[in-house]
Amino acid sequence: RQVKTATNTHVRAVWVDRAGVSSTEPVVTSSRNGFYIGHVLTPTDQPRKDLLLQAMIGELWPDLWTDVCKERAARFGKIAGFKNEADVRRAIALNRATSANQASIDAWLKKADRALADVREVGLDKTKSAQKADALSQAQEALTFAYAASVSPQADEFRAVWCHSPTGVSGLTWDESIRQLAASGFNAIIPNMSWGYSAAYASKLLPKAPGLPPDSLSDCLAAAKKYGVAVHVWRVNWNLFGQTDPKQVAKLRAAGRLQVDRAGEPVDWLCPSNPENQKLELEAMVEIARNYPVAGLHFDYIRYPNQDGCFCPGCRKQFEKRIGATVVNWPEGVTTGPHRQAYLQFRRDNITQLVSAVSRQARQVRPGIKISAAVFPDWPNARDEVGQDWKVWVEKGYLDFVCPMQYTDNAILFEADTKRIATWIDGKIPLMPGIGATLGLDPDGTLQQVLAARRHTRGFVLFNYDRALFDDLELLRLGATRTQDGL
Repeated sequence: RQVKTATNTHVRAVWVDRAGVSSTEPVVTSSRNGFYIGHVLTPTDQPRKDLLLQAMIGELWPDLWTDVCKERAARFGKIAGFKNEADVRRAIALNRATSANQASIDAWLKKADRALADVREVGLDKTKSAQKADALSQAQEALTFAYAASVSPQADEFRAVWCHSPTGVSGLTWDESIRQLAASGFNAIIPNMSWGYSAAYASKLLPKAPGLPPDSLSDCLAAAKKYGVAVHVWRVNWNLFGQTDPKQVAKLRAAGRLQVDRAGEPVDWLCPSNPENQKLELEAMVEIARNYPVAGLHFDYIRYPNQDGCFCPGCRKQFEKRIGATVVNWPEGVTTGPHRQAYLQFRRDNITQLVSAVSRQARQVRPGIKISAAVFPDWPNARDEVGQDWKVWVEKGYLDFVCPMQYTDNAILFEADTKRIATWIDGKIPLMPGIGATLGLDPDGTLQQVLAARRHTRGFVLFNYDRALFDDLELLRLGATRTQDGL
């Protein structure tokens, strides 16, 4: 909102444009009543926005800074899994000995040391607690950057992001989005361009998703080619939430093509046992491979929603035909009764059938294309819970790489999952763990999980490429994904 200052109101900050030029437009004002911010605080640059809020609160309640200093001092050095400053500095020194990035490492260490000198100068003077808190924050950031800069990039590593938006990062063109990704050392993107019954490109099979440019996929591919980034098109299978016209959902339901839960309630997912839906999913994915020079096709939601799907009349007919008998008590006969195991396998086969068909036909129309899938990391549970038997897909060669969605802020759990999944895959195809960078991780936590992934495989995928990921990319490109030109 545009702010006009009144009597006894003071401008505390002004807007700065994309080129870094300051304006005269107020963004933060203060008065005896408190502070007013002219825009919501977006997720980008979250650490500095936390500092902004702390500064405001601290001005209204100065005693806050005493507590902030204690907290920051206790947290100092706890970076990327290290327990204290000494451990971080030892790791930096060890990495620096063989690093080609020593000048950058030393510069960040000097900045950290200068900030720590400011902390010592303030000492126990409570009137300067705000100054001390700021110096502690600067020291923590500089030490974090020094460690990040000391991490060496790994050759021949698949570095990708999932991008939920079919138009790229909000506020950026596809050219700007891909350019920033490439400058951060990433070589692949998995953009969401296709959904259960809509598309973000020119399709003869799927309706155009509302509110999108004529062909977002072409725009993405043009930018990716320019910057040397591979595009693996992400399709949301079966699921009709979000991008599908409600009128179209109603038509599909009337035609008996949507799922029904065990209580008989409709579920807005295409039913995998329906031959028309199998054909639609297959042709929609192969159409992308046929019409666009994509590096790969990426399955998502390649499963049932949960154990409550699907128990529609079509499923009953298909299943009874399969077993050659009538299920007397439906659906109890297949959920808790004698046919439970057979029905679980029926669901798994419906999903696997599509993966197999897409893999075969897409490779025929575009030789060299890579087929991949975002899957639940707990394969044994996923087989029964959602019909996702992805280990079979690996063993039968349907996939070229697999991306378990290992979203956790616990680095120990992340690495344990990666190690366990690697044993299931047994080297048959590459493992690309999915890291939930924007789902609760701080940037140094993302770096920690990237390094954990490296101990077991040669690639990873970050979720999700939007403005909230910029801080993570900034930290990674200092060292872990650093390019030859030093970006």
